[in-house]
Amino acid sequence: MQASNSSCAYSNEIVVSQVVFSIKKFANKGDKNYDYLERLIPVFLESALKKVSFFTVTEDQKEQLVSIVSLDDYLNRFKGGSPINRSIVFIKPKLKPVVFRNRVGQDPFSMIFFGEFLVRNNKVFIDIFKSSRYIEFDKTPYKIEASLDDLLQNPEPFFLGYAKSILNYCVYTVSIQVEPKDSVIAIDDSVLGVGDVNEFLLTAGSHKLHVHRDGFKDYNDVITITKDGFHRTIELKRLTYKKHLRIVSKPTGAEVYVNEDFKGMTPLLINVQTDKAIITVSKKGYIDSVLYPFQYYDKNEVSVKLRVSNEIQKEKILAESYKRNSKIMYYSGLGFLATTILMAAEATVYKQEAELYRDSDAERYKKAIDKKNIYSSLATVAALSSGIVLTLSFKDILKYFKKYESGD
Repeated sequence: MQASNSSCAYSNEIVVSQVVFSIKKFANKGDKNYDYLERLIPVFLESALKKVSFFTVTEDQKEQLVSIVSLDDYLNRFKGGSPINRSIVFIKPKLKPVVFRNRVGQDPFSMIFFGEFLVRNNKVFIDIFKSSRYIEFDKTPYKIEASLDDLLQNPEPFFLGYAKSILNYCVYTVSIQVEPKDSVIAIDDSVLGVGDVNEFLLTAGSHKLHVHRDGFKDYNDVITITKDGFHRTIELKRLTYKKHLRIVSKPTGAEVYVNEDFKGMTPLLINVQTDKAIITVSKKGYIDSVLYPFQYYDKNEVSVKLRVSNEIQKEKILAESYKRNSKIMYYSGLGFLATTILMAAEATVYKQEAELYRDSDAERYKKAIDKKNIYSSLATVAALSSGIVLTLSFKDILKYFKKYESGD
């Protein structure tokens, strides 16, 4: 990669912000299999040029620009009046921004970039030219040489080097990381972007850094840039204020603690300081729920659903097993009871039959008595079984209610 321009000329320069630039096609001078670079190289170059905060012109270029922009027919091209206050920009030696709108190729501040490339032995050779309608044309190209893999995987360093080389002042790379990610970052009252800013180009010296996000304290500092690679990570702090917060829970009747101080039972209205108050909602048999400021700072009410603790969960599972067993034994008991009634009915039938044959047929009388005794015995067994099973069923249902109430 070609070394960047290291000169730092500041006196009597014109600062031109919002320069309009156009990137033309980069011609492939070699293997057509690499034609895709015709589209990628302009993208890489554009990304680097967008990191330039402003452009300047030299003394000779300034004289040329003064003569051009003094012409009424030139100024008439701009809608809404003159884009340049000559009494401020061209006379004062200090750097002053010039904000204007123009079309590429028609005005002295516009820049056109173009070039060519060649891929050979997995290496890419790029020539970049810069042209301006009235100021200059690069007769000697800026040359970039890189492996194809490096260029595709990390193109930024190569093209940032070129962006630095076309400036008449020293610039260094600056990266700012912020939390929250949707914070606005500004340098010297100019917005750089929303969220992290990586490898932005800034002049050497001191700059005002400002970071803003609604609901957070603004961050203000002065940073000093002396070399490439300046990096800063900023975490904004939330604005602090007191607020009323309603706490509701399911189940209700949970204890509420603010920084371990008991405040009352849910539902409850409390007064908290949004940057310091850690709220704990607690109920016997349930897992505590902890609320941190970021969870409630923008809310007026917080609803907490408490989860049953592992021990209580086990108790409820055991209670459900008692309920299930009670049901099984209950229906079994009913079955035994029905069997008792059926056996008793059969015993009664054979008892009546025996009475009919008591005096007339001894053999039939004996058979009826035997069957009556069998069914009576079965009825007795069924009745005892029914009583035992129904008693066990009742016992388990009592256990169920006891366990369920203790786990609620």
